This record gives sequence, structure tokens and C-alpha cells, in this order.
Amino acid sequence: MSPPFKTEVLIVGAGPAGSAAAITARKAGLEVGLLEARSAPVSAPGETLHPGIEPIFAQLGLHECICAAGFHRHRGIWVDWEAPRVFQPYGEDENGPWLGFQADRSKFSALLLEAVRGSGATVLQSHRAIRLLRKYGRVIGVETADRELHARWVIDAGGGRHWLAQQIGLKVQFYSPRLIAKFGWRKAVGLASDDPSLLACRDGWNWEARIDANRMAWCKLRVSAKNSRGSGIRERRRHICIFGVCDVTWRLVSKCAGLGYFMLGDAAAVIDPASSHGILRAVMSGIKAGDTIARIYHGFPEIEAVRNYKTWLTDCFNHDIRALQALYRKHPNLSSWGVRTATSASSHTPGPH
Repeated sequence: MSPPFKTEVLIVGAGPAGSAAAITARKAGLEVGLLEARSAPVSAPGETLHPGIEPIFAQLGLHECICAAGFHRHRGIWVDWEAPRVFQPYGEDENGPWLGFQADRSKFSALLLEAVRGSGATVLQSHRAIRLLRKYGRVIGVETADRELHARWVIDAGGGRHWLAQQIGLKVQFYSPRLIAKFGWRKAVGLASDDPSLLACRDGWNWEARIDANRMAWCKLRVSAKNSRGSGIRERRRHICIFGVCDVTWRLVSKCAGLGYFMLGDAAAVIDPASSHGILRAVMSGIKAGDTIARIYHGFPEIEAVRNYKTWLTDCFNHDIRALQALYRKHPNLSSWGVRTATSASSHTPGPH
């Protein structure tokens, strides 16, 4: 086994949340290691980025490279829900309409990873976290197939499989029926608009958005679908590629931070894509965790900092699912899902799921 790797902050997962945490921690002068199981960015459908993310990109030093990447821009979203199809613009100011991004995921991931390397963080690709290391009740690192990686703080940014929570044995609390999303892309033919669209259907909704002149991304959510869990499932027929199946059931790890660890993005809380700002939420959690760790490093009491982070993330989760509950109450065919509120979510005991 290789000699142990030591750093101050170790991040598992190089997605938007993990990358934002790495850049933020490096800006604060901390040593950072970023652990990524894949050897190269995953090929996946595009990400719809709300224009509200632009100031966040500027804060991270990413705005210029994101704007220069040539991602498709759009003015808002076409919605066909409780009423006839209507266009909902993002808004405008004295500089003109606000524009969102439809980012090619592979290119977007590569830009993030390049920015992480440029910040001075150590990037360890093709390294998968296998086991969490703990000592006297505190997380102190992770073990991979060939070495131990020690850190003062470990961040799980590895997505909705909740790896760190499972390692510690933390409960994942559920707040909706089982929701399954399929996503992929197809040739950009027959699109009614260059702007994304959201369409209510009998048992869920359909989403599509142009990525570039030749491709469009799509996502379909169904309630209580019987699809199997998993990702990376490919099925080609008539120019359509079903890339993956994802469980987007609303769920929260209420103990999303503790002694030596933080959880970000979907590793901490999952809501379905109809929220429309999943990447923004992930990036904000990365910045928040990076700032929180920097404050602890410079003397702020860790227990209080951990409590503040958990409260912040739970409040964000509560806000988002209340908005989704209001949206789904207007769905023409799904007026009642039996979804309960997540107010004071950390005090709830999970019900049957």
C-alpha cells in the first residue's frame, strides 16, 4: 500500500458541489485534496443553469471561462402545466434579458476540474473512496484501494448514494413518494423553441432543452414508477439515447455535518429536477462548507459551525420542497401525492418508504 496522503480538506467527488468547495477552501489558504473515481468527465446530457448562478461563478473566478465556453443561452422556460402553454422569462434589467445556460455536462465538468487544479488543489483521479476512517468519534480520512488519505475535514460531494452517511450509519429521511427520473438526449429536430420547456403529463412531467445546434437534452419524471435504480443505462432507438435512470425522491440527511465531516449537494439532500436550480444549490453548498471550514480553521468553535451549517442546509431544503409542493398541487393529474412538509425536518422520523 502507498504511503498515506495528508491534507487539511479532503473532498470526495469532483462535481459542481465538490469543485466549489475545493476552490473556496483554497481561496482561504487551506490545503485541499479532491478525490474523483472517474478518470475523465462523464458524458451526460446538459445541465440547465439559472442566470442567478452568474454572480456565484464570478465569486469562484469561473464567470469568464463559463461565458466563453459557447454554451447555449436561453431567456426563460415554456411551461405547459395547469393552463395553456405560457412562456416564463427569467427577467431583465437595464442590460437586457437575463439568460440561463444550457451547459454540455462533459465540457462543464472539465472546466470545473481545470479551475480546481488552477486553485492549487491536489486532484486524485481514478481513486475511489472505499472506507471512511474515524478515530475517537471524529472522521479523519478515507481509504482507497491502495492508500489511506488523512484529513482534518472530509467532504462528501459524491451524490445521492449518500456514501458518507452510509459509512457512519446516519438516517436518510424521505419526504415524497418514490420519484424516478430518466434522462438523455436526442437530435435537435422538431423543437418548437430554443428555450427549454416543461410539460405536465399523466403521471409526472417531461422536460427538454436545446444543448447546441444538433442536440437536445430531455428528462422525464414519473411518480411511483417501477423502474429499477441505477445509472449509465444506454438504450438507443430512433436517435434517442436513454443515458440514465435516477432516484430523485425528496430526501435529507439531517446530520449532514459533524466532527470532521460535511456533506454537500445531493450527498446531503435530494429534490427532483423540477426545482430548476440543482446546480446552483450544489455550488452554494460547496461555498458554504468551504467558508465554514475556513472559519473553524481560524478559531471559530467547530460544534457551533457544524450546527450553523446543518441549519442552513435544512432551511434551504425546506424552502425548495415547499416550492415544489406548491407546484405539484397545481399539476392537473397529481393533485395529491401524500407529500408532507419538511419544516423542522431534522426533528422528523422517517415514515414508510
